[in-house]
Amino acid sequence: MFKVPKYILINNGGEWVATLDQLCKNYGIAHQYTSPQCPKCNNMVERMVKTLKHELTVMAAIEEHAQD
Repeated sequence: MFKVPKYILINNGGEWVATLDQLCKNYGIAHQYTSPQCPKCNNMVERMVKTLKHELTVMAAIEEHAQD
């Protein structure tokens, strides 16, 4: 179904740093931070976050509907 990514690109937001670092360590995921001076890279990251949030919302709704 889904595979664990080999690496991820993240922005410099500090909200989830400790949690993300531990998650990456647990699953063997390499991660790099985008440069603050690279808005193009940050836009790509933000778009992926938006996509992931949407997919997780859909999956949660499907699961909730299946339990009814």
